[in-house]
Amino acid sequence: MTRARSAFAMMFCLSFFIVIKLAVIDPARRSSPPSLRFTGALRTASDLLWVKISSRLAFSERVPAKEAAENFRLIRVAARMNPDNREPYRFGPIGLMLWNRSDLALRLAQEGLLHFPNDTDIARSIMT
Repeated sequence: MTRARSAFAMMFCLSFFIVIKLAVIDPARRSSPPSLRFTGALRTASDLLWVKISSRLAFSERVPAKEAAENFRLIRVAARMNPDNREPYRFGPIGLMLWNRSDLALRLAQEGLLHFPNDTDIARSIMT
């Protein structure tokens, strides 16, 4: 099992670096300033991280408390790397509640409401 996990981690890192390389290829041809290109690379990394987390959310298996706390940290990292992405704040609390970590789910939903005060889906996740 550890060999499969290490292979998955290596493939994830390799795909991350390929996407970063493609995001900054030939900067002389691009019309956007370098700061926006860097932001695009961060958003791509955030999306890749969110795909990894959402694959864990798809299977509601019993997760130890330590791994649920690590998933909470990864959800927050993905949300901070792309501030316009609402999905970590919408679906992250649901996964954390499935993993019996309602305290972390509440913290994540409250943080989401600070960033997106008019989002009713995030507000509903607090009420459930």
